[in-house]
Amino acid sequence: MKRSQVLLVLLQVIVDVILAMAAFFAAYRTNLRYDPTVGSFSQYVPMMVIFVTTIIVAIFLNKLYSRRRGRPRFEEMATLFTAITIGALLAVALISFAFKNTVDYRRPMIVLAWLYTFVFLMIGRFVVIQVQRGLMRRGVGASDVLLIGTGEVAHMVLERMLGSPQLGYNPVGLISMENGAEQVLGFPVLGGMADISSVIENRRVQEVVICLPEAT
Repeated sequence: MKRSQVLLVLLQVIVDVILAMAAFFAAYRTNLRYDPTVGSFSQYVPMMVIFVTTIIVAIFLNKLYSRRRGRPRFEEMATLFTAITIGALLAVALISFAFKNTVDYRRPMIVLAWLYTFVFLMIGRFVVIQVQRGLMRRGVGASDVLLIGTGEVAHMVLERMLGSPQLGYNPVGLISMENGAEQVLGFPVLGGMADISSVIENRRVQEVVICLPEAT
């Protein structure tokens, strides 16, 4: 993975952490408005740490920090909701164990934190995705891709990649199934099937796209 790709993922993690903390604090402030006996926020900081940590771990385990192009927005929302719910439930269990008979962690506040976290993180992800797409249009964070095939399918795939730079594909060249064209839409044909391994290694290819008629 390129350094720029790592930084893009790190950006998403940092935004999620900040927004999850903001959601917990917003839940505290909401609860304080209706219940003055809640006390100072400082006593809830350890709980916030547990809450945010479990949320981030749950999101990571649900592979929401891995790049999946073309993921349906509804699917991502559903997966994020599931991850946040699991993280919140785990946080409740850990907080109940860690602060048993010491601090009343206010269950309504945790419920609000769960709800606010989902809303905040959905908004945050929308903003980050727009930033990432803007950077990818400039080639930042794009994956180096090798195309297998030089026919009509390869032409269509290349046109799609070139027409949608926000997808984050950077074609480095093609592999020909037979002797023929030396270039396709300006991209070089780097060899035949026997050269795939060396091309991937030398060009540091990150993804391979099969562009053969039988693969469509």
